[in-house]
Amino acid sequence: MAFSLNRQVKVLISIWLFNCLSGCLEVSGATYNFALFWPQSGAAQKAHAQFQGLFRTRLSRMCESRGVALPADFNVTFEEFPLRRNPSYGQLQSIAKRLSDSSNSSNLLFAGTTTVSLETRKLLSSLVAPQPLHWVDPPRLQDLAHGLFRIIRTMQRPDLAKAGLQENFASSPSTIDETKRLVIVVGHPYRLSEVQYLIRQFFYGVQCYSLDDTKISVIQYEVLQSKITTLLVLAGRERLKSFLKIGLDGRLWSPNYRWILYNSGIIYDVKENLMPANSRNITSVEFGPYSAIESKYLSSTEDAMLNDLLKIWTVFMAHMSCGMPIDNLTIRALSGQFKITGNQSFARNNWQMAIYENLLTDSTVIGNFSTSGQFSMAVPKPRSSAREEVLDDYRKLNLSIFVITGTPYARFKEGMENRTDLPLKQRLEGLAFDLCMEVLANLGLYNFTVYIQEDSAYGSVDANGSWNGVVAALINGRADVACVDLTPNSARAEVIDFTEAYFSTNMSILYKKIPPDATKEMFQFMFPLHTSTWFYLLGSMLIVAFVLAILHRISANHQHFDLQYSLFFLFASLVQGIVGHPPNRPSGRIVVSAYWLFVLVLLVAYVGNYAAMRVLARLQSEITTVVSLLDQSTYTYGTLANSSLSAFFKDSTFYDMRQVYASMRRFEYGLFANVSAAEAAVNTGTFAAIFETTTNYYLQQTICDSVVTGQFENTAVTFGVPRHSDLRHWIDLELQKLLSSGRPQELYKRYFITPERLKPNCANHALVGIIPTEPDSLKPHTGALTLQNTLGLLVINVIGCFLTLISATFERSWQSISKRRAKNKEESVPVKRRSAVTELLSRESRV
Repeated sequence: MAFSLNRQVKVLISIWLFNCLSGCLEVSGATYNFALFWPQSGAAQKAHAQFQGLFRTRLSRMCESRGVALPADFNVTFEEFPLRRNPSYGQLQSIAKRLSDSSNSSNLLFAGTTTVSLETRKLLSSLVAPQPLHWVDPPRLQDLAHGLFRIIRTMQRPDLAKAGLQENFASSPSTIDETKRLVIVVGHPYRLSEVQYLIRQFFYGVQCYSLDDTKISVIQYEVLQSKITTLLVLAGRERLKSFLKIGLDGRLWSPNYRWILYNSGIIYDVKENLMPANSRNITSVEFGPYSAIESKYLSSTEDAMLNDLLKIWTVFMAHMSCGMPIDNLTIRALSGQFKITGNQSFARNNWQMAIYENLLTDSTVIGNFSTSGQFSMAVPKPRSSAREEVLDDYRKLNLSIFVITGTPYARFKEGMENRTDLPLKQRLEGLAFDLCMEVLANLGLYNFTVYIQEDSAYGSVDANGSWNGVVAALINGRADVACVDLTPNSARAEVIDFTEAYFSTNMSILYKKIPPDATKEMFQFMFPLHTSTWFYLLGSMLIVAFVLAILHRISANHQHFDLQYSLFFLFASLVQGIVGHPPNRPSGRIVVSAYWLFVLVLLVAYVGNYAAMRVLARLQSEITTVVSLLDQSTYTYGTLANSSLSAFFKDSTFYDMRQVYASMRRFEYGLFANVSAAEAAVNTGTFAAIFETTTNYYLQQTICDSVVTGQFENTAVTFGVPRHSDLRHWIDLELQKLLSSGRPQELYKRYFITPERLKPNCANHALVGIIPTEPDSLKPHTGALTLQNTLGLLVINVIGCFLTLISATFERSWQSISKRRAKNKEESVPVKRRSAVTELLSRESRV
């Protein structure tokens, strides 16, 4: 780093002041103090933990071998000075001030640093003088490129490696087969310029990508298209995790691919399930080997460098405290060999890296190499897809099983929904869930955790081009198996794998028929005309009847047209045609002709309106196909959001299907979140749910007056697994066994057939409810008049008959009364005559 002259003077003044104050530093007492100029924070705490856990015991043993015991008050302290690779002048000045103010500066033994520039190293040496500054830097990638090349060639050409010809084909690029190509993926802190040696060696073809500049999905796609099966990944710990766990979604984990990971620091990372279970296609180049105890303190390259520094300092402390000879001593550290060149100095002999096969707890050292020319490597064992080998790998992991609840495929057991004291695997049941549990049990996989997909989404591509739902969980590695009723489609097949279909179904429409109004159904024949029109018709009959009766009085017809007969004649003309003789007088004929014209127009309008009313009513209340949804306005409609069915409508090549999807998006429940929401919407009587048929039939059992119709799009129901998952093949075999035994059909009867005690009482207590319905064999054609539609006419006939009986009774009574009166009148006439004669005779006698 270049400083201006003024800044150099200021730094030198600070160094001079510090040395004047400190004097010649000497170690005194039983406490050794160390200064760490380290790029990462927490270095002092990590150094103290490593010393107490790894090196204090080692130091005691070194002293005991010399017959010397460490002082009882022996202690080691570390003081941390955070420092960038190229620090600013202000940061150096702050470090100088902290050193001068430090209470531990009088007992400073050594100072150490890593990953800083040469100029900064010189300035730091001046700051801590006369005590030495030790530095241990991570290896440069250029120094290890030849060793990485030999690893790659050993993996690509195991035939030559077994014959002991590594040197020949590693040093002779002309022997490289054209098909043996390489993909290099580089991320921070590495750069493509550091792997120029490898790029030159693979002259037949190498594809290079930067994780910092290229989307992971693009890398994945291009690697799959290239057919290259060897990948070298050089990236920091967190960037590599993102690349492996989120980006590659299992596509490149099939047995024919080989991965080489360089210095990622994740070889012992067992805190979380980072990788697919079977990692035998991975070779990792790391510092080491180191023990499981050491791995507790090592999680990064800087931790490994700190371990190297402490190992060297422990040797120096043994020399100073116990008199252990260290002349020309060689120290084997994590990153390579060091040689002691003096009482307080050392030099690096070489860099050395260990070669691991597999990851996590199955990692095994299969070789090592160094910059001094040493190389040994066993040919990695090819990945096997044998049943027990694959299943043994999965048994060592805690698998993640994802489910979607709320349907007979997976639901809570009765009374178990709020039982948080039990794991989900003991609280759930259903066709898909039970079948999945049986498959896992048959495979000997009992170590798993069940998770519920929170948004109940199966998975679709959102506006940003990202997947959601269960599909996203499989892509991102959060789910090992999706035990759901997953419907395969082409888009999903590009990102996940489907198991053998365990059930087949199709799609259909579920809606609830609007309960008919009893009065409207009975008197449907009255509705083609408005109520006022019926009153106008009645009024016109009365007026014409009065006119006919008056005209008959003025000019009598052959037929006696009194008011009663005129009303009967006009009504009969309306409903049946001419009855009896029409008026024979011109005046009466004119009135009747005008009335007949009025009746003709009215009847034509009535018949037309009645036919149109019935057709429209049927169209508005009956749904037969998906397209028929567009022709009605009684029902809104929708389907499950983020599902294969919503994608089917959205991406359909048929215009009508896309129109259906466009309409769904406008409706309140057009894209419902789950089956429970759909059930509630259908129960309102104004919503039609487009869903999987088996679930629709299940819901129909608990929704009164509901109909399942318009079946379309036959499809399979499967489980989902990550792309190229080793489990898929073995799950398929177990599913085939269960299918041949009829197990899915047994589970269907158990979970999709609702017990009678749980079905609602759908009895209709209205008058229409007691009308007998036609049997299926005699049911009328669509649009035909039924008994319900004509019941009003029957009621009118019954009322007419009743009125007829009353009228007949009244007439009979009136006739009896009339006859009695006539008889009495006839009998009273002779009596009066005799009385008159008697009175006349008596008068005459008196005279």
